[in-house]
This record gives sequence, C-alpha cells and structure tokens, in this order.
Amino acid sequence: MDFRLVICGAHARVGGMRTAIYPGSFDPVTNGHLDVLQRATKLFDQVIVAVARSESKRPLFSLEERVRMVVRATQHLRHTIVEVIRGFTAFVDVAEHHHTFTVGGMRHQMVQRDGK
Repeated sequence: MDFRLVICGAHARVGGMRTAIYPGSFDPVTNGHLDVLQRATKLFDQVIVAVARSESKRPLFSLEERVRMVVRATQHLRHTIVEVIRGFTAFVDVAEHHHTFTVGGMRHQMVQRDGK
C-alpha cells in the first residue's frame, strides 16, 4: 500500500502561522497516519490532529484510548496539537476557527487481475 499526501484549502495564515488540520478516527493510529503527519509537519507551522468520535463506525478503541495513542505516537513531532472533534460540524468549526488547510492520506492499492 502506498500513502500519498493530499492537501486542500485556501492559503491560510493565522497570526503569521500556516495551520493544517488532519481529521480521522485513528482507530488505531497507523504508520500510514504517522507518515502523512510527518510530511504535513514539514509543510505547515502547526498541525492539529483532530480525533473523531466515530461512534457510528463502532471503533475498536475508545475515544480516550485513541487520543492517548495519537498523543504518544506524535510526541516527537514539533508543533502538533491533538484535539477531539464530535462530528463533521465540529470539524468545520475547528477548521474555520483556525483558518486551516485540510490534510489527509489517500490509499493506493494495486489491483491484481487473474488474467481470465
């Protein structure tokens, strides 16, 4: 699997800082998530990791466990903030408050055909 960095948003600066938000359920946080996040920290002054409640997905880990995992996995990255979002409208509120770019990963999988 190959992960690609996808960035959406207008040119955004808050107090002279370029800020990005990286939303997801992070259930659990994976090496792919961390790869995208590490790339984003090189492009932006601040990255907000927005951990979504995602109760409709029936998460494997509780919200508190997922937040702890993300905090632990990102503690070596500078200018990374972990926040909880409670749905799409909360994501929009955070994005509008911080005037952010949105960062995400795009999975690319090779499809094998059996030749029949």
